[in-house]
Amino acid sequence: MKVLIVQLVPPSHAPDRPRFSHALGVAVAAMKRAGLDVALTAMAEYDPRRLRSAINHHRPSHMVADLPPTRATAARHTVVDVAEKHFLPVVLVGRYPTCQSEEAISIPGVAAIIRGEYDRALPRLLTAMAGQTSSAGDVPGVWLNSAEGLRRNDPDPPAPDLDALGHPDREIFDYARTVEADREVAFAASRGCRNWCAHCLNDWYLTLCGNDCWLRRRSVSDLLDEVAAVTQRYPGGETVAFDDHAFATDVQWLEEFAEAYSRRCPLPYRCHVCLNALDPRTPEMLAGSGCRMADVEIGSGSNFIRQDVLTMRTTGRQIIDGAAALKNAGIKVRGSVFVGMPYESEVSVEETLDLLVRLKLDAVRPRVFFPIPGTRAMDICAENGWISGRGERGYYDRH
Repeated sequence: MKVLIVQLVPPSHAPDRPRFSHALGVAVAAMKRAGLDVALTAMAEYDPRRLRSAINHHRPSHMVADLPPTRATAARHTVVDVAEKHFLPVVLVGRYPTCQSEEAISIPGVAAIIRGEYDRALPRLLTAMAGQTSSAGDVPGVWLNSAEGLRRNDPDPPAPDLDALGHPDREIFDYARTVEADREVAFAASRGCRNWCAHCLNDWYLTLCGNDCWLRRRSVSDLLDEVAAVTQRYPGGETVAFDDHAFATDVQWLEEFAEAYSRRCPLPYRCHVCLNALDPRTPEMLAGSGCRMADVEIGSGSNFIRQDVLTMRTTGRQIIDGAAALKNAGIKVRGSVFVGMPYESEVSVEETLDLLVRLKLDAVRPRVFFPIPGTRAMDICAENGWISGRGERGYYDRH
């Protein structure tokens, strides 16, 4: 069975170079272990020529699309094209079908969607569809369009042991080119997040999967086995990146990691640090193990916007003290702030600028706010009539 994965990358990303995704890579590895022949094509926009070329080259029997909620329009055009011109069944996975399930399953040409994590469900669904057996409708987490109607299945609980999922396939992303371009190799140490910010879809996953089992962490040994294997296979990397938000929130795990990383990997690394969960011991452990940069979420200098609108649960004091502690340990700090949030004003902009001046960050990442469908922030915007009819196009025109 041949499967073509369509990956919609941001317009700023090179469209001929796939974007590495740890979750998708783990699913691809599982699909290959199940005997599926898997290929991937990346598109920055709906591109009928590129789509037709990929289909003609790979000759798939099924198509899979991993969809972020910011690419709904491009996804709809792509799926309809596949259904009407190439007559291929399409399976949607990722955050968009998880959080906007009714909209996703109603796109013409969509045979099925998978809600929640799809590492285990996707190979099982595709092999069942290939055999044209009724078991396709029994896969947990799957919504299946069939002659008998729409079948809705609840997902299984998230995999409790992340080590058992295996390491992600990277060749499908032409990963050597990514390392050559970015000079960085990326990994994920955990899944889930301890926060429930209004602009994020974490609420959906907490509701779907359960708060008690959503945040999980790989063992240090399994993570560093992957780091060693990948840095050896792709020697062009100069830095290691851990982008998962919960990376530094477990002090006991971090202590084991800090002791082992410097022994097993000579490369410096960067990671994400939650300032509302920063233990006093964390900065020194990070610095001592080779961390050279920490990415932190600031959101806004306005306490009202940060805590009441975005519900980030991070105080101004936590931001100031946390950034100072990281810098005092010798770690560079890069902060992310939003531009154009609900209730943004000249006063809140000045508060953000004043905070940034006080923090003396090494780098700032301004992000144009986009109300993701399904979030509480989107509801605020809709209630106040702040939603543009241009959809995600208005977001990407500013990035």
